[in-house]
Amino acid sequence: YYMGIYNQFLILSAFVNDKTFSLDMSEEQRLARLGEIIGHELTHGFDPNGIKYDKDGNLVADDNNPNGWMPAADYEAYMKRAEKVADYFNSIIPVPYGRCDGTAMWGEASADIGGMSIALKIAEDIDGFDYDEFFRNHSILWRQQSTLISDRYDYTNEHPLSHLRINVTNQQFDEFYDTYDIKEVDLMYLAPENRIKIW
Repeated sequence: YYMGIYNQFLILSAFVNDKTFSLDMSEEQRLARLGEIIGHELTHGFDPNGIKYDKDGNLVADDNNPNGWMPAADYEAYMKRAEKVADYFNSIIPVPYGRCDGTAMWGEASADIGGMSIALKIAEDIDGFDYDEFFRNHSILWRQQSTLISDRYDYTNEHPLSHLRINVTNQQFDEFYDTYDIKEVDLMYLAPENRIKIW
């Protein structure tokens, strides 16, 4: 989690386990699992809550300066992108008669996209990087078994359902389309102009 008063993100030791990190993992596995989590938490320092605190953890947002340290023009541009995340999740119906609440989810969904964006940026400098292994391990990070009944209680949570954290995040990146040769006729296809770039 991200803690604004310390300007730090924290990864609890119990979270670092065989599913998220081990010394014998490949670079692709490490980036897709713990690497993405670190990137996710890091980007929370730049969201509407994170910008309320300066580099020393001091609260700098108030009624006269609601955006904290972020210039107003940057905040406005960021929120336009955030609105695209909210709108996209508002269009998703993950359970019968149940629509996602994009207004509640956009912060965590944006951090998911940010975490993958950071990981893929690092991947650009790794010779022979295996994008198939990376995307498969991203799926392993979030996969879980659930029932329709449990999903009906969870789909309005600020964290998207696990399968959405996999699929919606993947949909935003050209590398995903290139790796699996995804075309307009495929259900995972999202038109380039609708893909969301947070950072």
